[in-house]
Amino acid sequence: MNKGVRLFIDMYVHYTTDFINDVILAHAFNMSTRKITVWSKSKISKVKIIAGDELKGFSTGR
Repeated sequence: MNKGVRLFIDMYVHYTTDFINDVILAHAFNMSTRKITVWSKSKISKVKIIAGDELKGFSTGR
């Protein structure tokens, strides 16, 4: 597996798991999830940019 693909999957799973945990905590403490959602979207966008740079030379063989 390409290094960029592994990086993308690892980072995406990491930030998605963090987001889910934060939403659960926010609901438990009766807090708004709006700030958490905005933060999560910015992190996921950063993951896509980093992985995109890594995947520029990646060929799927199609």
